Amino acid sequence: DKSRLQLLAKARSYHALSTQASVYIPLTNAPKNLSPYLSLDASLPWHTSALQATALETMTLPSRLRPPTRQRQSQRSTLDDLAAVFDNAGTRRIAMLDLRVADPHELEDR
Repeated sequence: DKSRLQLLAKARSYHALSTQASVYIPLTNAPKNLSPYLSLDASLPWHTSALQATALETMTLPSRLRPPTRQRQSQRSTLDDLAAVFDNAGTRRIAMLDLRVADPHELEDR
């Protein structure tokens, strides 16, 4: 019965958030698939928060690029542009963030 109450509380929270946000992207504490060369202790907050920060920094990078100048163009975008990418049909308000880290040895071969 306690798990049903927790599920109901989550549903109410998601509903309340959906009226305030253009897109909601839940973060998980540990990835489903982890590359074998990475070691992660999911019980350590600094391990999981480092992965979450990496994912968020990567996802929002286009909004932090330099503005265009006369000599060069920029791929700078706004957070509204980012939300529009997730909301391709105008009705999607929940997205999923997935982080994949390439094996450094594979990157050397490129």
